[in-house]
Amino acid sequence: MLFDAILKEIGEFGPWQIILYGLLGLVGIPTGFQNMGITFLGGDMDHWCHVPELANLSDDLQRYISVPNTDGEPHTYSQCYMYHLNYSGYSTKEFLRWNRSAHVDTNTPTKKCNSWQYDQSVFTSTYVSAMDLVCDRAWMVSLIQTIYMTGFLSGCIGFGQLSDRIGRKKTLVISLACETVFATAGIFACNYVLCVVFRFLVGAAAAGAFTTIFVFSMEIIGPKYRVSTGIMVQLWFAVGLMILPLAAYFVRDHVHLQWLMAMTPVLMVIYAFFIPESPRWLVSQGRDDEAREILSRTAKFNKKELPYLLDLHDNRAQVKVDDSTNSPSLLNLLQTPNLRKITLAMWWAWFVTSMVYYGLALGVNLIGGNIFVNSFMSGAIEIPSYIMVIPIMNRVGRRWTAIGSLVAAGLSCFVCIALFDRPGLYTVLVVFSMCGKFFIAATFAVIYVYAAELFPTVVRQVGVGSSSMCARIGGLIQPQFGRLTIFWGPMPFLLYGITAVTASLSTLILPETLNETLPDTLEDGEDFGR
Repeated sequence: MLFDAILKEIGEFGPWQIILYGLLGLVGIPTGFQNMGITFLGGDMDHWCHVPELANLSDDLQRYISVPNTDGEPHTYSQCYMYHLNYSGYSTKEFLRWNRSAHVDTNTPTKKCNSWQYDQSVFTSTYVSAMDLVCDRAWMVSLIQTIYMTGFLSGCIGFGQLSDRIGRKKTLVISLACETVFATAGIFACNYVLCVVFRFLVGAAAAGAFTTIFVFSMEIIGPKYRVSTGIMVQLWFAVGLMILPLAAYFVRDHVHLQWLMAMTPVLMVIYAFFIPESPRWLVSQGRDDEAREILSRTAKFNKKELPYLLDLHDNRAQVKVDDSTNSPSLLNLLQTPNLRKITLAMWWAWFVTSMVYYGLALGVNLIGGNIFVNSFMSGAIEIPSYIMVIPIMNRVGRRWTAIGSLVAAGLSCFVCIALFDRPGLYTVLVVFSMCGKFFIAATFAVIYVYAAELFPTVVRQVGVGSSSMCARIGGLIQPQFGRLTIFWGPMPFLLYGITAVTASLSTLILPETLNETLPDTLEDGEDFGR
């Protein structure tokens, strides 16, 4: 008896699955914390040169005395240079009566800062102030997130293989424990190198936990509910994105915030010990008695009956046939014209979707205003996005839903360019920025389903896995694109808009999968959509 048929007998999404699905989904909250943590851990802080002789003066007076204006503009001060004066030659009384025009002019020499003073009105401390990641070292902040996303990519691969080898439950416990340990160790990182090393390890562990609960969830839920629950598991990630700015609002110190982020998975580690192993994985490993016991408890909890003569051999036999007759590789996806076209278009869609998603999520500071409110809204907007996209994609199809959401996200970014740096239209800018996030989150939900249906069964794992890898690459290079603001403020919005529209155009060549017989063999895949 095949496993999906067993689930139909004992309940495809009964009380047992609902409870377990909820417990697994909670893991998305700390994953959301870590993925977007750099927004607050590495939050920008206004800064200027620190002059020890001026330490007892107000911030405004310090800048007035020691810091040159930026490009000659009044009330705008350099963040990286100071006047080269003998400050020890003046008394406090003279500083309090300082007449700027009497002491400095356009010919007064300046020098680079050796240390900095930081404005603590938004954050009391971040990576920026703790390690002086400003001026010539400002690029190092975005590199922290790039390294984190590199770890996330590595974790998807490494923990995915571990999960197939030792099981979903053990992998979940290990990854959550590693996330807590590495995040805690990162708090005590005394230099930049250690900081990025531990962020890499945290990223790998967070990816391991989230991918494991996603696979675990899909294995315990019947085919009737699998698509919708696969999308809705992202809701927990969005909840994490909403809780993080609330926590950061009350915890303005990056060390204390890291403690909160590090301790969150501890509760999940504890209850992960008590959840059952995936019965589908147990069957694939030949552990039929353990699987049968779990399925029996599931049926009882769901008030269903387990088939009396339950033979799990068919599932294992099918796995062996698949393993022995197929050696799927990336080459299979690229050897024939139609499959190659589908693969390249899907890879580009995943790459762009991830880049734009993280660009809009991490770039909430680009639109100005209150970073805590903007971040909360950015997370909250994903919830209606995931809820609304399910009936739409089931009605108009995966293809047009993906195209429409990509175009809408791109157009929203273009509108943000026109509204950028126009204080009177700030509210409108926020609205369109959130619209962009709404539509790109919807795109992410669609392409997960779309990719799983487009690739033939024999190379489905390779196809979806390689697409996901493209998404991780988009996520890890996005922080560097975010630095394009040093050339032109809305430059990232221009990049996101152009790439989103090009991804929508490439998606036009993909066939629709709604209500279609999905391809099983490579030959089916080559003929699909023709």
